[in-house]
Amino acid sequence: KNDCRISINLSGKDLIDPNLVDEIDSIFEGYDEYREKIGFEVTETELLSDWNFARNNLNKLKDRGFVISLDDFGTGYSSLSYLSFLPLDKLKIDRSFISGISGDRNHETLLNTIINLGTDLGLELIAEGVESKEQLEYLGQRGCHLFQGYYFSKPLKIDDFKVWLKKN
Repeated sequence: KNDCRISINLSGKDLIDPNLVDEIDSIFEGYDEYREKIGFEVTETELLSDWNFARNNLNKLKDRGFVISLDDFGTGYSSLSYLSFLPLDKLKIDRSFISGISGDRNHETLLNTIINLGTDLGLELIAEGVESKEQLEYLGQRGCHLFQGYYFSKPLKIDDFKVWLKKN
């Protein structure tokens, strides 16, 4: 069973492109079974140029079976409003919250609040910037579902990734 998923970042320019959804539809024509394995990621700042148009495009992609993630959560301007208006499946917690786990009470309080909020909204949680076993355990015990960071691997070129994938 292959649980590999692909995430594609969408820029602010992409989000307001009137042809975006049609172009994505043409790329995936005949490959409907793969749509749930494809995620589109947006950051809060990318949504600022034309909020309504961007949200409309994201709703269309979600309706077509794609996964929508809000990346770098907590670093933008009005994070909480995005959580209630966007068709989100996943919430990626910014690495700046993860790095503060090592005993900083304020960071831990904020991180736990974000985890609880995401969980209450039924979102799959992804912790970015995991660099230690302690961070991984802390986040796993609190309900994070997925993790990314140097603890697992540094960024890899495609050939190196293929080797890493076979080993892991």
